[in-house]
Amino acid sequence: MKKLFLALTLSLAMTSAGIKAETIHLDRPTGHQRSAQHTISFNYGLSSIISKVYDYRAYKNYRWRAGQELQTEYTCVFAQGLGFGLVGSFNWTDYPAAQITQLHIAPEFVFARDLGDHWRIKASAGLGLAYYNDETDSRYGLGSNLSGGIEYKITRHFGIGAELNAMSGNYGKSDYNDNETDGFVRLCALVGVRFHF
Repeated sequence: MKKLFLALTLSLAMTSAGIKAETIHLDRPTGHQRSAQHTISFNYGLSSIISKVYDYRAYKNYRWRAGQELQTEYTCVFAQGLGFGLVGSFNWTDYPAAQITQLHIAPEFVFARDLGDHWRIKASAGLGLAYYNDETDSRYGLGSNLSGGIEYKITRHFGIGAELNAMSGNYGKSDYNDNETDGFVRLCALVGVRFHF
């Protein structure tokens, strides 16, 4: 009888310990799981149209013409470092005959990763809508963008960053040469602020 009572007591104690251990295991934070990180950024910088731009008034071609760029971006990145985003850029570049303005709006694929407590890297690629306007013409086309950057997080929710972008807009066949397409390719160096939530 004593052996039976001892076996039952031991069995109940082990079962209770097992349930307790399982409960603690389920409630304990792992430290590796985190929800998606959302970021909104605002950037400003210099850009340069590196493709050939023909000034029909002066009968002259221009390359590497400097302009200015404004950009805003939203990204959502999951625990594995992959995510998605939406970027919008506005560019204006002055030429002797006119000012060219360009707008680019595109969804994008994003990769971002924290490097320690303060540093964060990000790369993205997108495809979307491109628009340009000058004094004589305006068109819609297909735009693409590639970017890479680094950020220093001052706090958990705020940081400053810098990035390099390559952006292009394709507007179809050229009005001046059937063997070419109209479009612009520009390189941008931007700095700005990031808000994480």
